[in-house]
Amino acid sequence: MSLAGLRVLVLCPSLPGTSPGSRFRIEQWIPHLERNGVSVHLDSFEDEGLHAVIYEHGHYLRKARLLVGAFVRRLRLLRGLADRFDVVFLYEEAARLGPALIERGIARSGVPIVYDFCDPIWIPYVSPVNRHLARLKFPG
Repeated sequence: MSLAGLRVLVLCPSLPGTSPGSRFRIEQWIPHLERNGVSVHLDSFEDEGLHAVIYEHGHYLRKARLLVGAFVRRLRLLRGLADRFDVVFLYEEAARLGPALIERGIARSGVPIVYDFCDPIWIPYVSPVNRHLARLKFPG
């Protein structure tokens, strides 16, 4: 079976090279897939600005602004999704906070979703720095 021509959108929380789970589960495979004709577009929820402050103490307004911006970027990905990608590979979650709105949008687009969860998903992660935001993660 040839995978040549397959267009894959990879959604992950962290920037490339910053998350051991993403490096192990996704990033190391991209060169092999591309050599075999698979087009891979990796899209991180974080951008450089969010990555720089997300686990720092304080910076609440900046974090809020950057999180909203990241969420809006993800929502924009839903436009024309079925025309641009054959499958979505979703590592952990589409957004760091909030209910599964992006995941629902992907499902409505008709593009198949491959889910990959890291670690025991029944144990919600609570950041020691952002503990007060834990309820906004909507783990259900």
